[in-house]
Amino acid sequence: MSNAAADTLKTVNDTLHAAGNEDGSWILHHITDGRTLDFQPFGEIHLPQLPVIFGIDITPTKHVVYM
Repeated sequence: MSNAAADTLKTVNDTLHAAGNEDGSWILHHITDGRTLDFQPFGEIHLPQLPVIFGIDITPTKHVVYM
């Protein structure tokens, strides 16, 4: 492993230890799917709810919008 990669891993490890959270849940609210687009510190945009068609919810979610 190169020195740069080792330094990066050490920095990430030190940051997680300092935060007191080693399981990675600190990032989950950023990557989970949802019905709002978060633009901190400016606020959030709620995606419109579309009708259910033949029992299927076709409402776009955050992942669909970003794709």
